[in-house]
Amino acid sequence: MAAKYQWRGIKIDPEWCAKQSKVFGRHMDKALGELRGVPEVIALEKTQGKPYNPNSPIQTATLLKTFGIHTYKKRGAEHMSTRKDDLELVEDSHPFVGMLLRYKERVQVKRDQLDGFIKFADKDNIIHPYYNPIAQVGTRMSCSEPNAKGISKDPLVRGMVISRFGPGGMILEADYKSLEIFLAAALSQDAGLLEIVTKGLDLHDATATKMFGQKFDEIQRRKAKSVNFGSNYGQTKYGLSRKLGCSLEEAESAINAHQRAYPGLWRWVYQVHSYAVQHGHMRARTGHIRHLDEIKFAQGARLAELKRQAQNYPITTLGAAITNYAGWLLDKALTVGGFKSISFHEVSDALLVDVYPGELKRVEAVVREVMEVQAVKISPIQLKVEIKSGPRWS
Repeated sequence: MAAKYQWRGIKIDPEWCAKQSKVFGRHMDKALGELRGVPEVIALEKTQGKPYNPNSPIQTATLLKTFGIHTYKKRGAEHMSTRKDDLELVEDSHPFVGMLLRYKERVQVKRDQLDGFIKFADKDNIIHPYYNPIAQVGTRMSCSEPNAKGISKDPLVRGMVISRFGPGGMILEADYKSLEIFLAAALSQDAGLLEIVTKGLDLHDATATKMFGQKFDEIQRRKAKSVNFGSNYGQTKYGLSRKLGCSLEEAESAINAHQRAYPGLWRWVYQVHSYAVQHGHMRARTGHIRHLDEIKFAQGARLAELKRQAQNYPITTLGAAITNYAGWLLDKALTVGGFKSISFHEVSDALLVDVYPGELKRVEAVVREVMEVQAVKISPIQLKVEIKSGPRWS
């Protein structure tokens, strides 16, 4: 499938890219203004006699030290690292780090995707990324030149992808709905969570009911939704507080309520943490192993990050294996069925199909049969697929 995806490629709309690039440029300017309005940044600019440049590792490292933050990694021999992946480890430490990461994300999306993808396009405005099925820690294929798997979820960015079949052609996205939560329910065998996902109940409504009672409000539902997704990634009260705009006490209370609602899930989480610390690795149902030797002696933010990796590894590895299998089955079904529509990309837990005019309804039926019936034979739990389609991917 890696070779087929590369050969078929992804059709890009250059005019859309140019238009949205200007929009993101304005977003960047606004984010930069917010950063330069932070009192500590204003003080730094007065001391140094020049504006703060978020891309300056030295200036950023100086600010982090002012906030009492350290990334525990060094850039060269003297300065601490301010790379995006290292900053993410300390994102909960201060609002400034979150603001800086949002700015960096906008810069990256504009530079590498809206402005960058089209540089890889052929004469038909189709990019042909290189897919590597063996360059990832888990079972997901990596993607480069360009990294189409890392494309932003923002509709303004994904809208650059259009059908190669012209008027009437459609982009269909088939996404395993809440795949990682379904797999977490199956792996942890939490009775309450299993009941919700197997009965097809609204996960976030049911969780809000468990956490806050039948008469929950929209704010409480939002808290339940955030903790549902964050539970698979080791979300802290600091991260939840920033995401919801609530106090640390409210965030901690929400996490505690979620733990009471799903004791089996959280018991499994702590068992995974304990196993990883004791053995220095994590094993997935697929047979893949992730070595985490550093977890035995790591401390602070680094230990928390390694625990998050250990906790997430069995879920994401199995999820990727299911999606990869579904991709292979779907390609086979479309070919055997004589369709002109083609599958052309995988991203996260979703498959993309470029649908030939007039084939949408039949393709939807094939996709649902493949992803909900055939591919789930390797899943420990029944899965549901959400299908969306339109003239653009968004």
